[in-house]
Amino acid sequence: MRRLRVIALLLALIMLFTCACGKNQKIDVKSDLTVRYPYGGEVDIASKEPITIPMLSEMEYVHFDTTNLLDSIEALTEKIPEYTDAGKLFEDYFKMYSEYREFISMYALSNFRYSQDITDEYYTEEYSYCDMQYDVIEEEMMALYAAMAESSLRKALETGYFYEGFFEDYDGYEDAGDEYFDLKERESNLELQYTAFTADGDLYDHYDDVVDLFIELVTIRNKIAKERGFDNYLDYAYKRDYLRDYTPAEAKVFLDNVKEYIVPVYKEVYYSDSFPSSDYFDLPAMLGTAAEAMGGPFEQAYRLLTEYELYDIKYGDNKQDTGYKWYIRKYEVPYIFINGADYDSFSHEFGHFVEGAYNYDADADKDTAEIYSQAMEYLAIKYTSDISDRAKQEYICNAMGKIMHNIALGSAGASFEMQIYSLSPEELSKERIEKICMETYKSYGLDVYEERWIYTPHFFTYPAYYISYATSAVASLQICRAEYEEEGNGVELFCKLLDRTQGKHFLAVLTEAGIDNPFEEETLKKTGDFLKEYFGLERRTL
Repeated sequence: MRRLRVIALLLALIMLFTCACGKNQKIDVKSDLTVRYPYGGEVDIASKEPITIPMLSEMEYVHFDTTNLLDSIEALTEKIPEYTDAGKLFEDYFKMYSEYREFISMYALSNFRYSQDITDEYYTEEYSYCDMQYDVIEEEMMALYAAMAESSLRKALETGYFYEGFFEDYDGYEDAGDEYFDLKERESNLELQYTAFTADGDLYDHYDDVVDLFIELVTIRNKIAKERGFDNYLDYAYKRDYLRDYTPAEAKVFLDNVKEYIVPVYKEVYYSDSFPSSDYFDLPAMLGTAAEAMGGPFEQAYRLLTEYELYDIKYGDNKQDTGYKWYIRKYEVPYIFINGADYDSFSHEFGHFVEGAYNYDADADKDTAEIYSQAMEYLAIKYTSDISDRAKQEYICNAMGKIMHNIALGSAGASFEMQIYSLSPEELSKERIEKICMETYKSYGLDVYEERWIYTPHFFTYPAYYISYATSAVASLQICRAEYEEEGNGVELFCKLLDRTQGKHFLAVLTEAGIDNPFEEETLKKTGDFLKEYFGLERRTL
């Protein structure tokens, strides 16, 4: 789930991947997602031959010394003004990028091995090393792209090698100072401490220590924001970490509209998180029948997932208590990790997997990315043939309820963080945090207790992420509604979203796909009305 900034991945090859979606439609053989191609082949700078993909369990992790890579990035950045030919610049860039590609692949594998056993000292150290080095390398890469953005070759680079508007995110970039990297290292170490607490019995047994850790994290993150020229950490995170095309102030209006139009419906509907089969042996087969029925990229992505066993979904005492999709650039494949999957969590991550495989992990902002995953929970239930029709209707209803629940939960989490990060270090205390948690979650119709917040890992390791669950849930409900109204329409809308123009962010992507903007009051009102209708509440006064 940690954001990996995509480095120049506009593959002309992807343009061949025409989205042949709809029930029982098959994807064209030229765009078989089980055959993966290396970056650079489309501009005759790398092999055009398919990548040889090993099984996930057999992918070799090798410690990557980043010294040469950092030197290469810095040298290329300094040389940018000397180039007069975009092709030559890109050729030299590609040589450096090949090193970068190897590093982020090892980063992804270190994370996978660490997640499999967070008590493994070697992979804990390796993941910590890669995580910190990634922060340093990312800043160097951003400085490189900023130099390209200022170059006279900017337009030629975008037209011939990247994509239109690629450099817009790097305009006005300023180098980070040493203090920034010191703060990032402290932040990373605290995040690992939190994860270690989760593996050592019940988190509540460490409650006071977790509180102190969280307060320190909030304090450090606000300092990080100041170092980068922002008044508040959420302003920094929305713009820099998540590339959002909306602000925390706009999000606040969205949260108020959720309270008015969604929460009253949510309070009236019994939400059940019951989903079929918790036996991980059954889950791939169940998902397989759904993927085959949907056809197109769903079927192809499923074949990629299972052919190379690009998933680990068993429960383990020492496994990280989380679920995510990550991408291994060396082999151009995503993988799924879940500590003890059930069908909804597996299908959720499969939504991410389909998008990652289809678009070669082209940089989807988190709000957009979560549409694929949440909509897939609904579609995977609707199209599987491994449960009875009667049970299917119950589970489909549960899937709709869960998406509605995610609007409330994501909104509560986002509101909680907005309040927390507005406080000074002196104002942060266990009692203050608990009070904010109680009042906020209750206001969104959620069950609450004082210590609830410590069991939300996002607050500790993925701050400012939670709003994406709410905004994307509103958008994903539109896919569900399309499918509800006519079979196949939701699948087609999902595919239209897959074919987004690279470089566009959340709101622009929605407009392109014909999905209503969640930040408009009318959208939330229409969403609430649909939920009333779906759950049979339209005749009642809420």
